[in-house]
Amino acid sequence: MPHDLFIGDVYIPPLLAAAVLAMIAASYGTRVMREQGWMMCFANPPFVFLSITVILTVLFSSTIFPS
Repeated sequence: MPHDLFIGDVYIPPLLAAAVLAMIAASYGTRVMREQGWMMCFANPPFVFLSITVILTVLFSSTIFPS
């Protein structure tokens, strides 16, 4: 049985919470990569951000918000 998160009377699905947390973490991660000059090694940096976001969403949804 999946467990929903709730704030007041608003129910939030766990996958949405994991995706928002992953986007925040990926944003900070790509910012650090950009400052260090690692983003110059990739042909398409937006795809790197998207792939990091997807990987972190799966990681967070399986560990922090298991259903």
